[in-house]
Amino acid sequence: MTDLKSVATRAIGLLDLTNLNDVCTQADIDDLARRAATPYGNAAALCIWSQWVKHAKSSVAPGIRIATVANFPSGDGGAKRAALETAKALEDGADEVDIVLPYRAILQGAPQKASEVVAACRKAVPANRILKVIIEAGELKTRGHILLASNIALDGGADFIK
Repeated sequence: MTDLKSVATRAIGLLDLTNLNDVCTQADIDDLARRAATPYGNAAALCIWSQWVKHAKSSVAPGIRIATVANFPSGDGGAKRAALETAKALEDGADEVDIVLPYRAILQGAPQKASEVVAACRKAVPANRILKVIIEAGELKTRGHILLASNIALDGGADFIK
């Protein structure tokens, strides 16, 4: 039988603690950072709004990554805006950026727009940082659209698909 404490410890290290609430405060970020470090191991990352990256970087325990979002939540920002948001987040200290793929472009038969966003963000993310692409599978709904979005993300250089 598997030791449940070992399983729990492993699971904690795979979790991102997230606060993307519209009313997030510095105190909320401090609380999240405090909860990310546990006696059983640390969370993998804090996922927060980009305006909190600098603060979180200075308050989180060593080894806990800082993740943020770009082109979020709608995915409608376009390649230039998404790349600028990504670059700024990295400059502020983010270890990883989760971008929202322009899933509506796929639904409207314009997958090139989605490809442009992923490519622009990948270009902004150096090899020692992580680019995650949120494909919004629930909005895409069909296997074909989900497969297309996934291929766009992977072909564009995403490290992970969400």
